[in-house]
Amino acid sequence: MGLDDQELPHGLMRTIIDVRLEGPHSCYGPPPTDGQVDRIVVIDCLDVRQSEIDLDAMLEEATIMEMTLSRVDGFIKLDLLPNVGLDVRLTCVQVAIVDMLPYVRSSAWKDDS
Repeated sequence: MGLDDQELPHGLMRTIIDVRLEGPHSCYGPPPTDGQVDRIVVIDCLDVRQSEIDLDAMLEEATIMEMTLSRVDGFIKLDLLPNVGLDVRLTCVQVAIVDMLPYVRSSAWKDDS
């Protein structure tokens, strides 16, 4: 019997939680050339089983420096490593890149060098 087949106490029901993450790709890197556009990457983490999301530490200035995916005991662990603040770790059944949307950089993201 799988985890989803187990009864929960006191009439509680198990629900499936999905998380959608959207982030501008390389917003602090050099701007695209030759008519290319910047992209927002949309990632869905499906059937989340465990999560560590510190909403209090989510800072507007935070940049995801690294994202790691690993397979552990049949699940996928996603870990976002920030420069400051933001801390997100998820354990889920599936991770999918569902879209790459064009966007125009704001002046805050433009390279001033």
